[in-house]
Formats: sequence, C-alpha cells, structure tokens
Amino acid sequence: MPMNTQAQPKLLTEAFKPTGIAIIGASLSPEKRGFQLVKALAAAKDQGRYLGEIFPINPNVRSILNIDCYASLDLLPVAPELAIICTPAHTVPKMIEQCGQRGVTLAVVLAAGFSEVSESGAALEEAMLLQAKRYGVRILGPNISGMFLDQGDINLVGFQGLRKGGISILSQSGNVALELVRQADRESQFGFNQYFGIGNQLDVGFSDLLTALSQQTTTTSAVAYIEGLTNAPEFLRSVRTFTEHKPLVVFKAGRSEVSQQAAKSHTGALAGNYRVSQDLLSSAGATLVDRTEDLLPVAYTLAHQSIAQSGRVLILTDGGGHGTIAADLVDEANITLAEITEALRTTLTAKFPGLSVGNPLDLAGIADQQPEMFGELLEVLLKDEGIDGVLWVGLFGGYHQRFDQSLLQSELKAVEKVIELQQKLNKPIILQSVYGSNESPVLRQWGNSNLCLFSSIHQAVRAVKALIDRARYLSKYSRGSTSLSLPEDARVSREAEFGSRLDGRLLTESEGRALLLQHGLDIDQHVQFDSISALEDRRDLFEGSQRYAMKVLSNDISHKSDAGGVQLNVSGLPAAKEAFQQIMHNCQTAHPDAVLEGVLVSPMSPIGFEYVIGYQQDPQFGSILMFGLGGIFVELFQDIHFKKLPISEFDAQDLFLSLKHSEVLKGFRHFPALHQQKMKQLLLDVSDFIAAHPEIKSMDLNPVIAHQNGVSVVDVRIEVFN
Repeated sequence: MPMNTQAQPKLLTEAFKPTGIAIIGASLSPEKRGFQLVKALAAAKDQGRYLGEIFPINPNVRSILNIDCYASLDLLPVAPELAIICTPAHTVPKMIEQCGQRGVTLAVVLAAGFSEVSESGAALEEAMLLQAKRYGVRILGPNISGMFLDQGDINLVGFQGLRKGGISILSQSGNVALELVRQADRESQFGFNQYFGIGNQLDVGFSDLLTALSQQTTTTSAVAYIEGLTNAPEFLRSVRTFTEHKPLVVFKAGRSEVSQQAAKSHTGALAGNYRVSQDLLSSAGATLVDRTEDLLPVAYTLAHQSIAQSGRVLILTDGGGHGTIAADLVDEANITLAEITEALRTTLTAKFPGLSVGNPLDLAGIADQQPEMFGELLEVLLKDEGIDGVLWVGLFGGYHQRFDQSLLQSELKAVEKVIELQQKLNKPIILQSVYGSNESPVLRQWGNSNLCLFSSIHQAVRAVKALIDRARYLSKYSRGSTSLSLPEDARVSREAEFGSRLDGRLLTESEGRALLLQHGLDIDQHVQFDSISALEDRRDLFEGSQRYAMKVLSNDISHKSDAGGVQLNVSGLPAAKEAFQQIMHNCQTAHPDAVLEGVLVSPMSPIGFEYVIGYQQDPQFGSILMFGLGGIFVELFQDIHFKKLPISEFDAQDLFLSLKHSEVLKGFRHFPALHQQKMKQLLLDVSDFIAAHPEIKSMDLNPVIAHQNGVSVVDVRIEVFN
C-alpha cells in the first residue's frame, strides 16, 4: 500500500551486495541495454561470479536467454535490492513508484532527457524524487552509463575485460570511465574494484558513494571525474572523511566558462568556480590532477607507497637526458632534492667506481652489463637518513632487450632486491621506464609486487608530488584543526547589534573600518571629513611630520585610484585642503552622477608588499576566504587561493604555502619579508569576524600591505545582504 509519510532512505550498502537484481525494460533486442544487462548478469552467474537472482521485467516478453521474464515488479517472488531502469525518461517516475512499493533499495536510472536538457526534464526529476522520498528508495542517476560492483563481477555498464584491483571510479562521464578501463588494458598494474556513473545526482551523489566506499576494505583508493556538484559542502565533508583513510584523486572539469556550460548541459549539475573548487578539494585532502591519464597512476601510487613529509628525493638515472628532464620537472613541482652528504659520497665512490655522484645520480653506462647493481645502489641510497625516496628514470626493465638476453636474470635479481628494500625500509621507489610491462617480464614482476611503474617522467614526478602532499596533509590532519568561529551567543548578539542598521547596501569605507575595529581587528585608525572646514576644525591632526593617505568616500565609485580619488603622502593642513579639493574635482569629473560623501584620512602605511584578503558567499561551497597577492597584482598574476570558513592556523599557513610567487614571503628586492604570524592572525581574525556577521555578503581588504612592522589594512570594502 502507498505510504502517507516519507520513509527513511535505505542504506546503500544493501544494494552493493545484491542477492537480486531487476532489469526494468529488459529486451530481446541485442542492441538494447535491456538485453545487454541480462546477458552480462547471466554470464556472471554461469561463471559463478554472481550468486544472486536475475529478474528481467517486460510485460510483453516471456523469457530472455532462458531466464523467466516478469510483467511487473510486484510479481517478483522476492524483493530485489537493486533495480536497473532502462525505460524512456517519461516512464521513470512510475517505475520509481513501483520500485518503492516492492521494497527496492536502489534504483539505477540510465536514461537521459532530464534536467540537463529542459524544464520538462527537470519536472520529471521532481516527480521521481517525490516517489523516492515517499518510499525511501534511493536513486542513482539519471543520465548515467551504469556501474560495476565488487571488483567488476557485477558488470552493469558493459565494459569488457575489466581488470580486478583496488581502485574505485566515480565519474560523471561514461567515456572518461571507458578511457580509464582502456588505460588499464595498456598498463597492467591498474585494476578496478567498483565503478559508479554519477549523472545528474538527483539523489545519490559523490558524497553518498564516497561514504560507502570508505567503509569497504576492497577499495584501496578512488578516482573521480567531476563536472558539477549538487551539495558541495556535504561533498567536502565526505572527501575529508574518505581521505583520512584512503587516497582520492580528482580531475575537476570546468576551467573555462565554455566548459562549465558544457558540463551543465551534460549533467544538469552546477559546475561552479574551478579555482575555488580546486583549492577547497585540496584542503579536504583530495589530490587534483590536470590530466585524466594521471588519475590511475597517482591513485595506485598513493595506495601502495608513502613518503616522509620532508619529501627529499634523489633522482637516479642511467642516461643524462632523462635525468635532466626529471630534474626540471622536480624543480617546477617544488620538490626538494636530497643533498648528497660527504659520508654518502665517500661510500658511493668506494662501492661503485666510476659513478658520477650528484643529484641526479647518473650511472651513464656503468650498469649496462650488470643491472643487478641497481639493487645494491638503492640499498645504500635508501638507508641514508637524508633521502626520503628515489625517482628512478631510464630504461630499466629493458636491459636484456637493449643489450643481451643474458641480462634478464640480472634485472630480475634487482627487482627482488627492491621488493626486499620496500618491505624493510618503507621508502618509495618510483620507476619510469621507456619499456612497458606488457613487453618486459622484469616490469611485470615489478608491477605484480605493488611497485609503481610509469611510462612518462611527467607522470612519475606528479606521483612523487602527490605522495609528498598527502604525507603533509595526513600530518596536518592528525594534529587536528580548531575552529575559531565565535560562540553562538556572540554571533547572535552581533546580528542583533548590526543586522538592521547595515541591511541591504555597500558600506562606506568609514563604516566598514568602524565595524572591523569594533570587532577587534588590528587596523589603522581613520578620520572622515566631509568639507574643507571640517579639515580646519582638526588642524591638530596635521601638525607634525605624519603623512596621510586621503581617499574619496563614495559607494558609487568602486575603483578610487582610476577616478583620481586617492592622494598619498599628504603632510600638513594646506596640503590636506588641496588634496581634498583635487579629489572632489577628479571624482566629479570622472563620475558626474556619483554621490561624494567626503574623504577618509588614515596614516600612510610603511612601504611593503601588497596582499589581498577577501570573503564571499560561493553559490556551491558557501562561506569562503580568499588570500593572495593584492593591489594591481590581483589582476596581473591572479595568484589567489581559497579556504572554507572558518579556518584554522593550519589553513592560514597553507594559504601562504599555496602562493605560486612564494618568493615574496621571504622578501623581494626592497620589499621586506612577510611577518607571517601577524598576517596569520589577521586571517584568523577575519574568519572570526565573518562568523560573527552572517549579514555580510562579501568583503575585500585590498591591499593589505606587509611591511617591516607587520601588516596594515589599507582599503576596506564590505557589502551586506538584503
């Protein structure tokens, strides 16, 4: 009977080990998914890989492949945990209702034609969701390619020749998932545990699936191809939970506006700001890659290797060219090259005559006739306390092909030695070879031993960087992070004090500064003047040698400098009066309709480097903090980075480390080094301030000048919600 109240959502884990699967829309036509799914399940059952029941549903067919067909779900002898719906979009709401009435746990909807294409499609989704909530049934999809479960034994997507392994895939593109499967065919070390098409995320989304996978021991790592999200804050929480125990490697599509529109039309989910999502995913422990072909190699490496967070790497090569390329890529990735100590240099020179000792360490033909010496060399290197891991590039695995077949056993001995070293020392050896495991028994043995093999130096370096980043993330996570938001009673009192008075407008800079000062932020004092006579009334302010900055006060002028609304290094009353008149004249000329409320006068900041601190309500992720190079450098370099609010001290430090132009932190030419503790405190105070003022829509402190005495907030822009 239909239920009058919404049922509790069922646990997905029931559907991931189904004892019965219904194929709604089963077909006799070989080209249709309804036939292909029945065929795949029948084959799995014949081979003893699927032990459950198969229930084809079609009122017009009696049997498919000698399996009895049923006219409807309510005629089934038992309730299946899983139903695959292969019928057209307009029929799906009714099918979901029938699934709910029969007690199905998870309905997988393959069809497209929903919110990704039209308003009528969106209405169909609403009808589906209504029925799903009514009965507690979960929906995966719509608009997906399918899935496979339990290391591919239940293959409901049609991928052929699936290799078993520990990597699970979450993808909003069936073609990208197929690309990964084909990559595993070429590079035999990768194998798969489970795959889920994501589609429009009407109900079950990335968050639900990551939570489920985190509880399954057979999944050792996961990769995700993401175009858009429907509940970004929940997703970030699930990512953080997952990455505490297992690595997650992500390719986030939608860097350009064009690609974001393409993603929206493909999945019906909001693609969002790429740079924000990139930073926030990294903060939650995900490893982001720029190429889909890096997903599997990086995920496999993170699942089987680890490195000390100091990340000091030695490059080992048997040819100068590969060593040079690796050194360049390591430098670009900001990976620390291990130093060769005098003690290590002495040992290497004595044990390996003719070796050119350095980093990269180049054997240059020394091992051509005795490749097993690599094992002896790696033992010396990995036992050194100053080396955390080795990046090995060149032609190992192919010596017996390049020089003489008799070298095969020598190479195999080297692999045995490396396996022993890995078990004993637990330091990563990342191997890149011009040969592949499909053509070399040496490299097949390497891959079968959970050692990491790469076909390109770029991928190998990316994997090393991922190992270091994950080590540092896990270290930070293990130390914990403390939320610095205000207590709830303080937040409520602030709302009561300021909420009505500040509602619905862009604050003047004077109001913004007053609000920040009242909250306790350490910013310079300021004085507002609306006329020349007001300046004369405070002539005492301009006595002495103090120099001031004078800026126009007007909500109608966003870029004060462009309008001639800023005068710097003003000293003395006559100069202040002249600056006032010049500012008014310039701004009236540039913006005749602007309302000019006067000028703001504040002490000149000492010379320093300009940074920016900002806050905004992101449509996907909610409250986020921005930090980066400020002033004119915001547009010029766009070296800005984001954190979800509230932030911790670790998050603030991460913002400094995220800067691409990090050399400015230590001081650059005539600019002093950043006083990191004072900037960190300002970031924490801003986080605290935002938590206390939910009425604030956006805020820009730009520039914030870092000088020899600390930091000074030079310009304030605060906008409040209606």
